[in-house]
Amino acid sequence: SGEQAQPPASWSRHGAAWLYRLLHDPGRLWRRYLLTPWFLLAPLLRLRLAVSKETPR
Repeated sequence: SGEQAQPPASWSRHGAAWLYRLLHDPGRLWRRYLLTPWFLLAPLLRLRLAVSKETPR
């Protein structure tokens, strides 16, 4: 396995290290970052809405 370059600190500080990696190695990473996480979106939104309804403001 080859060693991947680390993203610049500024990218990591802003939570964009994943974007840096995607831009520098799109052929290998596009599925991981663009397709895989979307199946989690609906359950996470439902959970967030349920918690926000239970918590009084």
